[in-house]
Amino acid sequence: MRGLILKNGMVFDPLNGVEGEKMDIMVKDGVVVEQVNEKECKVIDAKGRIIVPGGIDCNTHIASQTLNIARMINVSTPLPKDVGESYLKVGYTFIVEAGFPFSKALHTHIVLERVHSLDKAAMLLLDSNMFMIMLAQEKDVDAASKAIAWLLGVSRAYGVKLVNPLSSEAWTWKKEWKGINEKIRHLDLSSLEYSKFILSAIRRLNLPSPLYLHPDGAGQNGGYEKAATMLDRLADEGRIHLVNAHLYAFGSEKAHVKELVDLLSSSDNLEADAGCTMLTEGPIVSHDVYFVKSVLKTLKVLEQIEVEGISALAMREAGTWREFLAAMTLILNTRERMKLHLSLNNPNCGSPLGYPLVSAWLVSSKARGAMNIGEELLNIDEELTLQDLFIITRSAPAVSLGLNGKGRLSVGADADIAIYDFNPETMDPSRDYEKLMAAFSRAVYTIKNGEVIVKDGEVVGETKGKTFWVNCKSEPSTEALSRMKRYLSFDPKQGEDADKALKGVYCGVEV
Repeated sequence: MRGLILKNGMVFDPLNGVEGEKMDIMVKDGVVVEQVNEKECKVIDAKGRIIVPGGIDCNTHIASQTLNIARMINVSTPLPKDVGESYLKVGYTFIVEAGFPFSKALHTHIVLERVHSLDKAAMLLLDSNMFMIMLAQEKDVDAASKAIAWLLGVSRAYGVKLVNPLSSEAWTWKKEWKGINEKIRHLDLSSLEYSKFILSAIRRLNLPSPLYLHPDGAGQNGGYEKAATMLDRLADEGRIHLVNAHLYAFGSEKAHVKELVDLLSSSDNLEADAGCTMLTEGPIVSHDVYFVKSVLKTLKVLEQIEVEGISALAMREAGTWREFLAAMTLILNTRERMKLHLSLNNPNCGSPLGYPLVSAWLVSSKARGAMNIGEELLNIDEELTLQDLFIITRSAPAVSLGLNGKGRLSVGADADIAIYDFNPETMDPSRDYEKLMAAFSRAVYTIKNGEVIVKDGEVVGETKGKTFWVNCKSEPSTEALSRMKRYLSFDPKQGEDADKALKGVYCGVEV
């Protein structure tokens, strides 16, 4: 592999305290290095341009099998390869598939393997996993910890996600859903009790990522109170990443964005992502059927997944102004930038091609004013700096996920790099937001693993993206494995066949 020298660019690398400094970045064998032999390297002149680590999208649903069903019923949905190319064109190099059931593991990784060139990770859904529920009923945290470790390894997952825990059980049996404290009668277990149990179990595993949590109340009036109660009760149990935080800004009588900001700031164990819902139509994929039904009204597809929950498909209508305003206000007012990540929750809030426009709105009040769709937005004077923007799209998600080689440009880091044609010495992001948006829409270069994949906004190369997973080296109890074999329609050991089907695309992280 030839080396690369990126010369004369203005480097933004927040994790190393670099903000717009003119520097050369040298690359060899897929990583950033201190020195190279210039005669053996390709030289890229980045004078007057920004050099940053590749973007990281911490919350996507691009590998959901429900999207395949959407395609079957003629819902317009990009194919995995096209999704990957879209990310690469705007300078993103890493994505997280934020939730798949164990029984869909092989399908999930086959889809992810077809995503063009990106590195990725995937979170394992346990919110209605019957085997975990049984162990929770028995209060056997040790057995649950061992079982989760094994499930993560066999399914090649990077962490755990809970979506409105146990709500799928209530829906399946046509029970009224009464929230986190109400015991589901046929389980004798509440959503809060189950969530505490899972957090206790994964805390023993020392996973690199926090628990991804989607509480009850998303997008609903009163959702803030529900989420705040849940997060307060779990505050001392372990690290939590609140997904789609902007959907929990609505109280019973008013918006609670400031209170949500304070909630994020007050807990060392809490972080979140938020994404400005694009004002266009599109598909919504969620494992929270109560959210889909109450907010979006019409279900297009409802899929029962073995003994692991439900997946729902609906259509997002244009004009979701309330969610958009909540997201913008939340992001702009969260001062602790490492606490909040930017994610469009692809495809739920929008495609990766929406990031340049969202970036312009965040750095420029003038850009927001040009939208001319609401007085509330005009009253927000705050603007992010470019450094702030790169924190919430690179640094913060890399640190949160424990990706030591991502989100930075220090020696030894993965050579995942974006170069944009925007000169902060001669251009003001706030004033020249259209130029910024144009630059972010077409990366001059996207470099993945030291290889030029995008040049002048067009895909010109390809590399083999890796899937990151945690290797806990554990075995479930004989009884737990026996239960899985009894209730699943397949032998859970067959999940190990994924290695044979996808040889060479995994990157195990020892814990």
